Amino acid sequence: MTKEFTPCDICGNKNFSPLLQVRALKRQIVRCDDCGLVLVNPPEQGYLSIDFEDEEVRKKKYDQINEMLHENFGLRDKDVLKQEEKWKRVHFQSRVGEIQKHQKSGKLLDVGCALGFFLSVVPNEHFDIYGVEPCDISANIAKTKFGGRIFHGTLKEVNLPENSFDIVTMINVIEHVASPNELLKEVHKIMRVGGVLMIETPTLDSLWPKLLKERWWNYREPEHHFFFSSQTMKKLLDANGFALIDSIKAYKLLSLRYLIFQFNRYSQKLVKIMLWALSTLGLADKLIKFPQRDEMIVFCKKK
Repeated sequence: MTKEFTPCDICGNKNFSPLLQVRALKRQIVRCDDCGLVLVNPPEQGYLSIDFEDEEVRKKKYDQINEMLHENFGLRDKDVLKQEEKWKRVHFQSRVGEIQKHQKSGKLLDVGCALGFFLSVVPNEHFDIYGVEPCDISANIAKTKFGGRIFHGTLKEVNLPENSFDIVTMINVIEHVASPNELLKEVHKIMRVGGVLMIETPTLDSLWPKLLKERWWNYREPEHHFFFSSQTMKKLLDANGFALIDSIKAYKLLSLRYLIFQFNRYSQKLVKIMLWALSTLGLADKLIKFPQRDEMIVFCKKK
């Protein structure tokens, strides 16, 4: 099986140690013997969006992922997702506050902007906002809000001007891509020297992946291909010309409804009962601040 492995995305090493098997997705998680990066290897080509990919192929992959998440884990309930939109904006406002601790204003690019929820709460008086999104459906919806400020494609495909952005944000993106290393090379190219990059991603520096093992929710996301610790993230940043300036544990602002909904990964019947109880008690829409001990927010500067 070793001969099927692709080289490590950080160090290029070809030797890996098995970490665990995620039986629900028939995937293998391994650890690089050299730098310690944890990843899905062999890679799952059916769920990877790559540069200059045929749009029909890309759409088929997104549909395939959505179907799997709905059928296996019940995680694509449109009503629940629609009800959560107002709290999603509140959540993203908190991320703007974290960014402004390091960069008060400037030209900002959100990589993987999806429908544009984050961009919709970034104050226009301080930031000149743009977004990149590879999914055509999401990009088209974002374009209805922001017009030509949304670029459809991967960062490499849209080929933005060099040294043109003061802030780049990647919120739950880097774990999804075919090569975090190649993505950061592109980010470095388009950023100005001293510009701030914000990365939010799951972290292995938590008890949850150790306790839950193959049942850890991030291992069970078919779109997640790379899993970072603070050490491997720093190695990736160093290798691509970024200096780490801050790292914090993430938190999420969400409704009780949406929090309970996430446990569909484990028992859809129990979640259905709990959601009914919350609605009956009038607590479903209660906003909570949920500490994400298994997610980190990293800030760094282009050297």
